[in-house]
Amino acid sequence: TAQDPQDTLTLITPIRLCHVRGGLTLVLGDRHHDEPKPDATLVKLLKNAHAYLARVMNADVDMSMKALAAQAEISESTFTAILRLAWLAPDITQALMEGRHPPELNASHLVKQSRHLPLEWTEQRLLLKLTRASSPSDDR
Repeated sequence: TAQDPQDTLTLITPIRLCHVRGGLTLVLGDRHHDEPKPDATLVKLLKNAHAYLARVMNADVDMSMKALAAQAEISESTFTAILRLAWLAPDITQALMEGRHPPELNASHLVKQSRHLPLEWTEQRLLLKLTRASSPSDDR
């Protein structure tokens, strides 16, 4: 049977495929207008980064990164990759903790990017595709 064109409703919305939490997800609509939702894995990752930094700062001078990683029950390379995230710009950390980041920026992607993470906060924002809402006058 033929449909009456007046019974047809056409909806147009932006969609894209994104790598989210280790898989592909179809993202409908403009995510920037959606309510941000924190990614529990990202939040845990950032908490671990600061916990690892505390371990390093409180460790005996003779303790190696390998020994600190063993205490955390992870490899030395993973320990140092996560540790680097403790030096993210404060606004980047806050955006990640609040879920205000591109959907493709998941924990796995962030750990991989940490190996190339610049110290300059402006460069970090460019690398991670995050923008700063306020003035960068307090930037490093």
